[in-house]
Amino acid sequence: MPYHGSKQFNLCPEDVPRGLVIVSSVLLLVAVMLGLISATIPDFIFISPKSTQTGLKDDFSKGYTQICFKQGGCQDLPMKANGDVAFNRITGLRVAAYGLHIFSLLVDSLVLIGIIVIIVFWYKKDSDLTKIRIARLSLGIALMIGGMLLQLAVLLFHIEQFEDKWLSSPELPYGFNQWAVDQRTTTEINFGTSYVLLWVATLLTFVCSWILIGSFYCWSYQRAEERTSEISIQSINNDDCEELDE
Repeated sequence: MPYHGSKQFNLCPEDVPRGLVIVSSVLLLVAVMLGLISATIPDFIFISPKSTQTGLKDDFSKGYTQICFKQGGCQDLPMKANGDVAFNRITGLRVAAYGLHIFSLLVDSLVLIGIIVIIVFWYKKDSDLTKIRIARLSLGIALMIGGMLLQLAVLLFHIEQFEDKWLSSPELPYGFNQWAVDQRTTTEINFGTSYVLLWVATLLTFVCSWILIGSFYCWSYQRAEERTSEISIQSINNDDCEELDE
């Protein structure tokens, strides 16, 4: 219980929501940049064969659209599923993951533009209007969807890697089942820079989403306090009126 003369603790000070939105815009900009780098660098996995007598002859990294070799040079990966069943399934998963990755970055970019517009409008009006609050909540939900799409891209990437272990196609010369038998147990396979950047971008996207939704909560909390205060005052006035009537 607060003592006489003390100030009641304020869970959401007046400047906090606007500060949170500014922080979210910076974090989201970083997330979009990392996601874009992740999509363009062919380094989701790095494969290093220990034996090069047969099968794989060189270390290589693989992304959505290319395979790049350690000794130099890159090879484009097919982007159309127009081969045998195994080829179509593996290629389809990779292209779908790539499409989701790009689409989620588009969603994040549009949300970032929306946040910037909100910040500018907020400073001009110097008031947390209802339209601004609803816009923050809407952008937070949209950003949550963008983060889920990035997670789905990660999931499809892992499914593609799983399918590659079980399916075989002569049209995929660097597929797991095209390696020499001894290379399948000795080759070192590691996640690359693109994979790590994708996860970081995903986490930052979710953080920004919760910041936007949290800033809306501050407004809801303040409204609830104001409404409670109004009800208390009205109740006191009613009691006073009843006493006067008596």
